[in-house]
Amino acid sequence: MYKDFIVYFRNEDDAQKAESALRKIRAKDLFIDTMPGENRLENYSPVIPLGSWKDGSDLLFNRNDPKITHMLQGKVHAEDYSEAMQIMGEARGVLEKR
Repeated sequence: MYKDFIVYFRNEDDAQKAESALRKIRAKDLFIDTMPGENRLENYSPVIPLGSWKDGSDLLFNRNDPKITHMLQGKVHAEDYSEAMQIMGEARGVLEKR
């Protein structure tokens, strides 16, 4: 079984880094897109897998931060979900708060 995800990044390089690493595990339907200026996120938090929090200060974003420019979406096998979150956290990805 696969789980869907959407993760947001400050730049295309970080999104591509995550995409490349995800291709090494059971991930599929990966797609990077540019975020239009009018669709910027207002509430989001860093992808931080359990047990990996250190300082994290460089991962936190101001709620009006205009630097979220790209999104990566796709599917990852349920057994690889934790590893996928680790990969996206290392690439400085953020999740939208709901």
